[in-house]
Amino acid sequence: MSKTRKVTCSKNHFGGRYSLKGMLFLSKPRWSGIRVFLEFKLVVFNELGERTNSLNAGEDFSIGLDLINHTEDTLYFSRSDYVRLFTQFYEREDFLLVYKIESETMSPIGKPYDLKNQLNFATINLPPTKMPPHGKREMIFGFFWSYRQENQPMDKGKYFSSFTDFAAIEEFEVPIDTSIEFEMN
Repeated sequence: MSKTRKVTCSKNHFGGRYSLKGMLFLSKPRWSGIRVFLEFKLVVFNELGERTNSLNAGEDFSIGLDLINHTEDTLYFSRSDYVRLFTQFYEREDFLLVYKIESETMSPIGKPYDLKNQLNFATINLPPTKMPPHGKREMIFGFFWSYRQENQPMDKGKYFSSFTDFAAIEEFEVPIDTSIEFEMN
């Protein structure tokens, strides 16, 4: 289990937004005093960028993590949010690890990225990702399976991935406990 830090809310004097200080930074146009409730879910996309759990054998796909906003407010996921969370998850053994389901066992077959590659975040000023309220979701991390050259196209069969961790938001720990099963037909 990874360690988490508590975070506190403080006002960002640029644009009157508030931001959360700590591992996960989210800013809101107005601070309403409500608990930030977010959900993290593993997701698979086909080559056309459509969420799916059924792919054609050999088809490239991306696997990633959606962030779902269950609050009443629009949240903004900034570049620094992305860097902090991705840095936290990147070296976790189970993050985006894909298993092939075989009768009664699961065999790990790989990740869509190589842990030997150093993280290198370009220092560009990108606008934050807008997170609409009421259960809307946005993919915050994702890689095509073919991104890692060692990965082979997947054969017909069932596949599985799961991920658990915590993200500290305000004074709350938001658990991440998600899994996805998908198949190649």
